[in-house]
Amino acid sequence: MSRRERAGRPDVGGQIRKARDAAGISQVELALRLECGERTVQAWERNERTPRLDALASLAAELGQNVAFFYGSDDVEPNGDEPNEAAA
Repeated sequence: MSRRERAGRPDVGGQIRKARDAAGISQVELALRLECGERTVQAWERNERTPRLDALASLAAELGQNVAFFYGSDDVEPNGDEPNEAAA
């Protein structure tokens, strides 16, 4: 559990990194796709800055996720699919 989660705040940055890693793309590539700076992506992943809602929607689209995934929703897997109840 991260320090942010212990403080009762979602680990949005950790979820962004998890989704980016699952998509197999670098911070540089994600920044290019989102038309933002690499430092912005780095700051998001370190929870130094929180993406605006429009940026979260773009992140979700680029990384194949639902926006709820970034807030730690248990109903969404890293690939954006809902969990398989048979596997649970």
